[in-house]
Amino acid sequence: MNSDGEQLDLIRSAIDGTATPGEMQALQEHLRQDPVVRRLFARYASLDSALGDGRLADVSPATAVSPVHQYAGFKWLAWPPLTAAVAGLVFGMFCTSVVFAYALPRPPVVVTRLLPLADASFEAGSQVPALGIPARPGAWSGDFSRVVAAENGITPKQGRRMLRFLRSDNELPSQAERSYVGEVAQVIDLRPLRTEFPGAVQMIELTAYFNSVAAPAGVRYEFTVKAAAFRGDVADAPGLWEDHEANGSRSNRSVVADSDVATWQRVAVPLVVPADADFLVLECAVVHKGPQMEHGAAKFPGHYVDQVEVRLIGSQRAGPEARSTD
Repeated sequence: MNSDGEQLDLIRSAIDGTATPGEMQALQEHLRQDPVVRRLFARYASLDSALGDGRLADVSPATAVSPVHQYAGFKWLAWPPLTAAVAGLVFGMFCTSVVFAYALPRPPVVVTRLLPLADASFEAGSQVPALGIPARPGAWSGDFSRVVAAENGITPKQGRRMLRFLRSDNELPSQAERSYVGEVAQVIDLRPLRTEFPGAVQMIELTAYFNSVAAPAGVRYEFTVKAAAFRGDVADAPGLWEDHEANGSRSNRSVVADSDVATWQRVAVPLVVPADADFLVLECAVVHKGPQMEHGAAKFPGHYVDQVEVRLIGSQRAGPEARSTD
């Protein structure tokens, strides 16, 4: 970008959804390389402007987002390709910045809501099948695990139950000799939600709480949340999730398990959702970081997840004149 005016035009187009694929790719490259462009993007983001003024429309206290979100310490994407999630991470890291001076004359209204997540706190008591990534919405699936009550000095974060990760494998035929990640996942169908946010700037925030017993000597564990948006049939979710070249946006965040049974660690990740995305895949996981195993699956001595939430944040323009012509 050669001038401030060109930078602003491209950022405006990206925010209001009129940017071409080529323009989005160019903006992503500048976001990676130029801190000035990252600051401009964050300051001009319409979501930031609306949140800064407290313009939340038709949101109950139970579903409203705090005006300030801090995503300090997010890793850049671990999966290629870098897509729209780059913008989500930049927004997350800078969304506490001052509203850009070229504010929209009629800034958009921000709407936020919790998306339907089946048995988000595992209170139903149903065991999660060890069948890998689910191929339908509305149900957990993953690696070997067990829904439990309080144990090992750990009390559920919410309610009376929580999910305990047991191993890093499942009942499906394994294609790998070694496995280090124990996961549980769910799919959300986005197609019924499209009419609620037509032409909107959208992002989701996936949040989960984790706890664990003290790690054995020489072993470290990490807790991870991942989110991805895809186009296509929900039945293809397992294959698309494993295909890191699949066309979609992805984002993840990891923290080191602290082994303090008295506190739960909150892990959250934002993801920009393309307007034409058909479904989301959401995953909570524990990763064994100890000595390399020659074969087999990792076993987890006491690692838990509870109170999983996914929140949609959409920006709806007030009218056709809302876009700045400066």
